[in-house]
Amino acid sequence: MKEEENLKKIQLFFKYNLEIKNLFVKMAFNEEFKYNNYYIEEYSDKLYFGIKDMEELFLLMCDCLNNENIKIFIREFFTKIQTELVSCGYNYNKLKSFYEKNISTMHEKLLNKVKKEFVGFSLFGESLEEVLKSATSTNELLHVLHCYVVNSDYIYRMLPLVKENEEYEVQVFGSEWKLASEIADNFEVDAYACPTQIISLPNMHKLIIMVRDKGHALTIELDVGDKKSIIHYFIPKICNPLIVNKLKGVRKVPVILDEEGKSINRDVTFTSGICELDTENLVNELIDFIKSCPTDEDMNKYGGWFYSPEKDENRKSSR
Repeated sequence: MKEEENLKKIQLFFKYNLEIKNLFVKMAFNEEFKYNNYYIEEYSDKLYFGIKDMEELFLLMCDCLNNENIKIFIREFFTKIQTELVSCGYNYNKLKSFYEKNISTMHEKLLNKVKKEFVGFSLFGESLEEVLKSATSTNELLHVLHCYVVNSDYIYRMLPLVKENEEYEVQVFGSEWKLASEIADNFEVDAYACPTQIISLPNMHKLIIMVRDKGHALTIELDVGDKKSIIHYFIPKICNPLIVNKLKGVRKVPVILDEEGKSINRDVTFTSGICELDTENLVNELIDFIKSCPTDEDMNKYGGWFYSPEKDENRKSSR
C-alpha cells in the first residue's frame, strides 16, 4: 500500500532528523581548542567528516519527501561550506567563525519566515524550495525541513488511517498505538468539534498533532518519556495575547491594549513554547493544554484582536 510506504518514509525522516541533531552535538566547538594545536587539527577533521555525513542525511531526508528539486540546493549548499572549511585550515578563529556561521546559527528572520509560511490547514505562502534558500546554516536547513513536515496537514493524510473519532473529527494516522487511541477517544476539547489530525509513531515514542481552530492550526510535537513527556508547540495565530500568555512554557508576546481593552499589537501574530507533562496522566494533561489554547472566538473577548465592550455581555452585566 502507498500509505504504508509513506509511513516508512516519515519514520525514516525523523530518524535522520535525530541523527543530524546528534552530529550537532559531536561537532560542537570547544573554547579549549585554542590552547592545543592537536585538538584543533582533530576538530577540523571532525568537522570535515561530520559535514559529509550530514549532507548524506539531508539528502536522505529529501528522498523521504520525494523532492528532487531541494536535493540540488542541498548539494550546492554543502559544496559551498566544504570549500569554506578547507580555506580555514587549522586556524582557531577561522574554524570558530565557520562553525557559528555555517553550522549552529539560527537567525530570528529565518524563524519568523518559517512560522509565517508553514501554517497548517492552509496553502503555504512559499514553496519549500524558496524557504530553504533563506537558510544559511545546517541548523536552519534542519529547522525548515522539520517545520515543513510537522505543519503540512496533507502529509498526515498520506499515511495509513488507523483510528477515527467521527463525533469530534479526530483522525489518527501512522501506526496503531494505545496512547494515540486514548487521545482520540477522549478528545472533547470544546463545545464544538476541532478537526484534529494525529501522526502516531510508537516506535519513536512520538506523536505529532494538528488541531484546527486552536490558534488557527495548533501544532504539537510530543515526545513520550517514561516519567515525563515533552511537548513543543506552535500557535500560528495568537487571537488573544492575554490567553496565550497564560499557556505553560509559552514564549510570551507583548500585550498592548487600547483604552477599551482590545489588543492593538499586530507586530507579533504567532508564538511557540515547550513544556513538560506527566506521562502517567498524559492524556488528560494534553487535552487540558489544548483546551486552554485560544480560538477565533477568543478574539472577541477582552484582550482579543476584535474585542468590543458593546458586544461583551459579561462586562455589560458587571457595570
